[in-house]
Amino acid sequence: MYGRLPGFRLSDKGREQAHAAAAALQETPFAAAFSSPQPRARQTAEIILAGRNGLEPSISPLIDELYTPYEGRPISEFADESGQTLTDHLLWQLEMEDFSEREAVIGEAIIDAINDDGY
Repeated sequence: MYGRLPGFRLSDKGREQAHAAAAALQETPFAAAFSSPQPRARQTAEIILAGRNGLEPSISPLIDELYTPYEGRPISEFADESGQTLTDHLLWQLEMEDFSEREAVIGEAIIDAINDDGY
């Protein structure tokens, strides 16, 4: 998992997923947008906000991603140690949040698009 490893930008699959998220949110009005300072999060926000009349993400360390013990390790190790797949874990995390139905559908689509290599 990339996590906070330095030097990793969005992969081709990551850019594809960001464009899919942008398409899914196309009709959603944005008054503001926020991103963590991590490069991949910033790239994703920029893709989603492209064509929105100059709206740029506010970068805040307050919404920085969490560190995990899996950073820099293969996705397979996550499943080996936890007994569940990464997809199972992410879907569980999604269920724990208070998202609207539309947000949950988008989250599920993003999670379902992740392959066994984490892309």
